[in-house]
Amino acid sequence: MSWTVRALSFTGRLQLISTVISGLINFWTSAYILPKACLAENDSLCARFLWKGKLDGSGASKVAWITCTTPKEEGGLGLKNWVVWNTVCALKLIWLLFFKSNSILASWIITEVLDGDIGRFWVINTKQKHSWLANHLLSLRDTIFPWMKIAVGNGETTYFWTSNWSPFGNIRNYLQGEGPRHFGIPPMTTLAELWKDDNWNLPPALSKRQVNIQTFLTTISLSHARDEYSWEPNSNISNTYSARRIYDLLRVVVPPVSWHKEVWFSGGIPKHRFITWLFVLDCCPTKDRMASWGLDVNRGCVLCNCAQESRDHLFFNCPFTSDIWEFLTQRSPINTPSNWQDVLSILRSTAMTKPWRLLTLLYWQAVIYFSWSERNSRIHRSTFRQVSAIKKDINKVIRLKIAAIRLKDPSLSSAMYQAWIS
Repeated sequence: MSWTVRALSFTGRLQLISTVISGLINFWTSAYILPKACLAENDSLCARFLWKGKLDGSGASKVAWITCTTPKEEGGLGLKNWVVWNTVCALKLIWLLFFKSNSILASWIITEVLDGDIGRFWVINTKQKHSWLANHLLSLRDTIFPWMKIAVGNGETTYFWTSNWSPFGNIRNYLQGEGPRHFGIPPMTTLAELWKDDNWNLPPALSKRQVNIQTFLTTISLSHARDEYSWEPNSNISNTYSARRIYDLLRVVVPPVSWHKEVWFSGGIPKHRFITWLFVLDCCPTKDRMASWGLDVNRGCVLCNCAQESRDHLFFNCPFTSDIWEFLTQRSPINTPSNWQDVLSILRSTAMTKPWRLLTLLYWQAVIYFSWSERNSRIHRSTFRQVSAIKKDINKVIRLKIAAIRLKDPSLSSAMYQAWIS
């Protein structure tokens, strides 16, 4: 890998993964069903590239990859879980079978695998003579079944046991072991075969669940119309396949975090936002964390030399960083506490005008970024800077950011500049 790529920041590597790498994988997962081992290896390579800047070696991940693939609202980086996404793309092929059957792939599967009967998709078994793709699609029937509702017409393609024609879902699962032998209805029976002389020809019900099914059947009368499928993901009828909606239904959802708007706010500086995200998760290698890993380290804070280093000490109980942070008090209309959790609470709950909110978040993240950079410089390069120099750099960065905003929103830029210099 080129040395120029290794010199990228975390944000630069994240940008490459979320655009170039993700674009390539998205193309292949949309065209083919890839083995899970292949996708797992890709995730491993992306994780090593993000955290180390190279593909060899292992370890050194600051945040678990499964967390990185959750949305930013749930504490992650918003990257895709490619195993789930590949399933989403495979489900679209099944959707094409039922709603775009004139496509080449759908026509081939219906003719060669389903023997011309689309309803057989729910009843046939996987076979060695079928292609790997066809067998994989059949293995996904349980996943897509709840969203494939069928409006009964003539009942000729609606199978009693396996089609989603009732509010009870899969009848075999609903009866809990009372299968075709107990109910007296063969496994490949269609509803049309149970309809005789404009009445349902059913065996006697032997359980309450069988009574429920027979009671619901009395509300249905077969007609000469064809059975029609409807696409209802999340109980919402739709005429299109939304990969994003299906992805959200299949992925593991975790509770939203309360701080994502403060970390990933629009207009923030990318590398500052990334470091802030790491600190909010408390995943940066501060000395207290390194000691908890069993490493023999001097736990003293290199910025103030008067306490043990931890995230909560650095931001902003440390006199060094506290001096930088209090610089905002001279300009901002809000209270600026020194406790980490109190700062997060203030940023979330305090009502501010848009210019002051942007300035406050920009300054908060800039203090975290420059303080952490100074800490690393003192440890790894033995270079020391004064608080005044760091304040000057932060002030310069914020002024440059205000100037950049002017290109998109001149009025907001002017309001921010007037607030900052007032």
